[in-house]
Amino acid sequence: EELDRLFNTDTHYSKIGTANEAGTGIGLLLCKEFIELDGGKIWAESTIGEGSSFKIQLKTSKEESVDA
Repeated sequence: EELDRLFNTDTHYSKIGTANEAGTGIGLLLCKEFIELDGGKIWAESTIGEGSSFKIQLKTSKEESVDA
């Protein structure tokens, strides 16, 4: 249920961290915005009791060098 809310720009979602620190709920949204602006993707995978992984996929540059 929480994975669906992590990258949703329509809702504000934040949880208390592992050291009881408060979050603002914008960190992952900023990451998503920058990564997608550059043509990439970000997502999270989670298993209850085991933890979560946050993954990104970035596009590669295929620019050819030009001799001057």
